[in-house]
Amino acid sequence: MNDGSNPTHRSSQKSRTYFIVGFALLLVMGLTWSLDDSFVYTSLGAAVFFFFLAYHSRQRTAASSSHRRQSTRQQAQGQGDFSSLFDSLKNKQKQHSPRPRVQSQQMENSRKFIMLVMLFIGSIFLIIILSIVLSDGPDYEATNFFNKAEEARYSGNYDSAEFYYRKVLAENPEDLNSLNGLGIISLDQQRYDMAISQFDDALKVDPDYEYARYNKALTYYYQKNYRMSLGESFNLLKRSPDYYDAMQLAGDNYYDQQRYDSAKYWYDEGYNNGVRNAWICHVLGYLYDRNNETPRAIELYREALSYDSTKVDVYVRLGELYPGIEGDFFRAKARELQQSSN
Repeated sequence: MNDGSNPTHRSSQKSRTYFIVGFALLLVMGLTWSLDDSFVYTSLGAAVFFFFLAYHSRQRTAASSSHRRQSTRQQAQGQGDFSSLFDSLKNKQKQHSPRPRVQSQQMENSRKFIMLVMLFIGSIFLIIILSIVLSDGPDYEATNFFNKAEEARYSGNYDSAEFYYRKVLAENPEDLNSLNGLGIISLDQQRYDMAISQFDDALKVDPDYEYARYNKALTYYYQKNYRMSLGESFNLLKRSPDYYDAMQLAGDNYYDQQRYDSAKYWYDEGYNNGVRNAWICHVLGYLYDRNNETPRAIELYREALSYDSTKVDVYVRLGELYPGIEGDFFRAKARELQQSSN
């Protein structure tokens, strides 16, 4: 029973539908490529799949049309000798023709299809290029200014660093890294009040911006305002419990106030959480040493030397803690460093 639909027409409709879906996916790729690479890979893969389906459907349509024409010819051959003779003559004439008209039409359609696909793919790349030129230009420029500012600051060229930080802020007044960078410049130049103000500017944008809060606590420490420095350090640890450098800074605040038990507690907290450097090992060794916990003190003193082998005080103390021949190396090293420094 025939439902009245044409299979060739249905295949042609499918081919057009698949092609439209493929083009839509390429358009999605062009509009979302800057968000995440996964969008590009997913959209491009799906688009290629639908283009393949479109091409496959077109091939099936052409094959179906050819088969239907061949069946029609075969049926016509059975209608009589005259018809068979006539068809035979037609077939001979077609064999001598340089290119069948139907085949020529199919090749022309294929060329049009390929040209359309190339046109659409080219339009996608045009969209991507325009989005780079029109959208990402200012971001690239700001990043370039920031990198120049950082290079200038590390080299001690503070005027140039400030100039480039402010170029970034002219594009984005809430750029946290640049606001923090300005504060570090003021801190390095011992303009402490200005540094605190600049770190506060960053914290107004984001109260959880840990670098600005730590640097603010450090600035208070340099001012010997231990109460404010500890307050900012503990505030930072409350907001960012894994910012372990704040533990060492808390220890520094207590140590400077000669509150050694509290200093030892916070230095231990920092050390146990991976804060390892010459200073914390040296000062912790001293705090264990003054509590007569000699084995632990020796371990920490030796670790301090692994970070800085020029610490004369550590060699002197190890020479005292290791009597006899065992301490000769440390005493000799201490004398050598003392002579070279004179």
